[in-house]
Amino acid sequence: MPAAYIYDIATAVPDQSYSQEFILEFMKNLTDDERQKSFLEKIYRGSAIEKRHTVIEDYHREPEDYRFYPKSADLLPEPSTARRNDYYIEAIEPLVRKVLEKLFRSFEASRITHLVTVSCTGFSAPGIGLFIQKEFGLSLTLQQCHIGFMGCCAAFPALRQARDIVSGEPEANVLVLCAELCSLHFQQRNDLDIMVANALFADGVAAAIVGSAESFDLGNSPRNSILGLHRFQTNLIPDSKDDMAWRIGDCGFDMKLSAYVPRLIGSNIAGILQNIVAGFVGNARVFPEGSPDSSDPSASISHWAIHPGGRAILEKLSKVLELPAGPEKALRHSYEILRQFGNMSSATILFVLERFLRREYKETPGLLFAAGFGPGLTVESALMELY
Repeated sequence: MPAAYIYDIATAVPDQSYSQEFILEFMKNLTDDERQKSFLEKIYRGSAIEKRHTVIEDYHREPEDYRFYPKSADLLPEPSTARRNDYYIEAIEPLVRKVLEKLFRSFEASRITHLVTVSCTGFSAPGIGLFIQKEFGLSLTLQQCHIGFMGCCAAFPALRQARDIVSGEPEANVLVLCAELCSLHFQQRNDLDIMVANALFADGVAAAIVGSAESFDLGNSPRNSILGLHRFQTNLIPDSKDDMAWRIGDCGFDMKLSAYVPRLIGSNIAGILQNIVAGFVGNARVFPEGSPDSSDPSASISHWAIHPGGRAILEKLSKVLELPAGPEKALRHSYEILRQFGNMSSATILFVLERFLRREYKETPGLLFAAGFGPGLTVESALMELY
């Protein structure tokens, strides 16, 4: 049995959302370049995203009523990095409050002993950890740490740290919070990487409670299921550091997102899956070495939770892994989160995992493989089990 479990997950997004079609037309109105408009049509209509949520409400207002952008129709001059970060500090607290009010309906806030916060889209000190501690009356001895600037895969090291804490302290209850406002880093540039990023990223907050089996009264759980945390694995793809990266610029974070990312992940994912399954000992659902099925590690996996970084990533991985149920079914939760919310960086995988715990989906018990992708190019993966 695992030493640690995800007992519950809660998610929240800003009230304001825009359809992908609305955003496409808005972006096209910002340029007179017909080639650029054609490229925007291609990436937005092929994104598999229907709508995205954002803390920025200016897009449906008249310029004189803008709160985030300067009061000009062309949104120029672009907001400084300081302006964007100040807006993050202002906007993130209501979303954090919203998600934790949901989470603490099923688990007493006073029982939280550790807090791991995650974000790559805004920073402050003291940060959201102190806000959570004061807002929900957490202990003054609450142990905290923050994981910053690790991008879309950062929820994995956060969950790994939570698992390690609980393994050493079975009485511990760890709150993991991923809070990302990606839309604050929208930039007007003809750079293709920036244009693709503008078409994908959105805002969202997600939180999970991790503890030992003894910590949870499963009979009163709002979920049908919990997720056991078995193994975590980190893989750096060689010669790919320039394919996904970013730096702090004068007008937000400058993003590098190569078109080769899906291909690079696809070329490595089968070996990553093989290694994490081969290293898992003591579970009868994993075929032993030398058995007829040992060459196919996907045969032992019942569920798949892949970070929906974009449509091309999901399509490439479903093809490479030869998922027997087909991409729309095997990766249905990943596709649905992408469709409804876009890419919310580190929070996104928790949105996907939440669906495995919700009663309406009635997922059967079994092993679950999860993966996320970040700068480096780094692949973070986990082997979990749905109970």
